[in-house]
Amino acid sequence: MAPATRFDKPGKSPFMDMDLVPRYADEGVGEDAGGVQISARQQQNLGVRTAKVSRQTLALKLNAFATVAIDERGVETVPALASGLIEKLYVNASQQFVKKNEALAELWIPQWAAAQQEYLAVRRLGDSGLTAAARDRLRLQFMPEAVIRSVERSGQPQTRMTVRAPHDGYVSKLDVRTGAQVTTAQPLFELASLDPVWIVIDYPQSQASLLREGSKVTATTGSWPGMAFQGTVSELLPDLEAPPVR
Repeated sequence: MAPATRFDKPGKSPFMDMDLVPRYADEGVGEDAGGVQISARQQQNLGVRTAKVSRQTLALKLNAFATVAIDERGVETVPALASGLIEKLYVNASQQFVKKNEALAELWIPQWAAAQQEYLAVRRLGDSGLTAAARDRLRLQFMPEAVIRSVERSGQPQTRMTVRAPHDGYVSKLDVRTGAQVTTAQPLFELASLDPVWIVIDYPQSQASLLREGSKVTATTGSWPGMAFQGTVSELLPDLEAPPVR
């Protein structure tokens, strides 16, 4: 017998006076290839489904709690342009939403009076060179253009100015109260935007290896049921405890 010898058609064995035994393509799959062979009926009864094998990287998921925080890079400080007195506050507490150009406070700046009176006196002389120089001195005192134009229209010193919001946002910090004295460049407000915001993820260090900068993140919140917000990991903080997501 020569079991390793194969023939392409039926007939007698050249080695022995015996008929050749047919062998089918699916015979011996379970034994020779280490597989399992079941009939089509058994596959249907067992609910077996097949799919093509492919090589790919497994995507591991991490579920964690997170908190929403403002993007500190978008926080803008609103300072006092000159020393003066807070006569009125239009914002009474932090977290108040304001729109661009909305009034935040009324500031009285008595030191502007002398420079404005000098400018008006020079302007009446009609000397364009002296007038331009006096106007520049007003700008050097950080006097807004709107205040200077008001002086020119009224012919009177304007020592009160309205501090306005530079853009839409929330007042994240309120550093003054009505009646307070302020100095030049002293911070009065901090204004934060909510577009975009940070999502700060709290996760155990044992799962830190699952996070990378650029990793995709899906966030959900009870405040917006049924909605999902997409973002990416922007930075892994040094303590590896809370990476912000934009």
